[in-house]
Amino acid sequence: MYSRSAARGFLAFLLSLPALQGKIGWAVTYTSSNISALRGSTVNISCIYKYPYGRYFRPTNVTTLWFTKGEIELPVNLKHDADYAGRVEYSDGEISCNWFSCKGTCTLRIKDLTQSDSAEYKFMFITNIERGKFTGDPGVMLSVTETSPSSSSLTTSVNVRIVVVSLATVLLVFLFIRKRADREASGQGKAAEKVGEVEEEQRDRN
Repeated sequence: MYSRSAARGFLAFLLSLPALQGKIGWAVTYTSSNISALRGSTVNISCIYKYPYGRYFRPTNVTTLWFTKGEIELPVNLKHDADYAGRVEYSDGEISCNWFSCKGTCTLRIKDLTQSDSAEYKFMFITNIERGKFTGDPGVMLSVTETSPSSSSLTTSVNVRIVVVSLATVLLVFLFIRKRADREASGQGKAAEKVGEVEEEQRDRN
């Protein structure tokens, strides 16, 4: 029977094979696949990445990067992209490992968003072992807008409510005026009737 250590070693060896990379043990999971943000604001794009770890595959260094341009084999690091100069930051979390794999996190922060920043953002991590790299593809779609869709909906809703309230107010005022006019007309009719009765009584006395 195989011992546990032998089984772990064999599994780690399988995971380290180039043909299996990207299928077993390698992964990038984004916290969101679609993000909308306002022009001029700051946005955070985060992910969790994972790679195999064992006796035959034990990276000692991991480099992370985000990109929108270039191919997977030759990406343009956002930190070196002139369009994002001074506006991007990477925040790498601590990498934790167990018997079979390692896991890490990374967050991309983009400041002072412009509409030209609307693009698909992909994350790549590279280990110090040959062919030991992986890209999260497809990436995260970022849409930069002038106004927030929710804000537009709220504004429309408020406008509709104002119109409804205005119409209701006009209707109440109209009903009040009409009721008052009816009362006055009724009062005038009763007064005229009373005057007629008095005049008739005076004629009868004469």
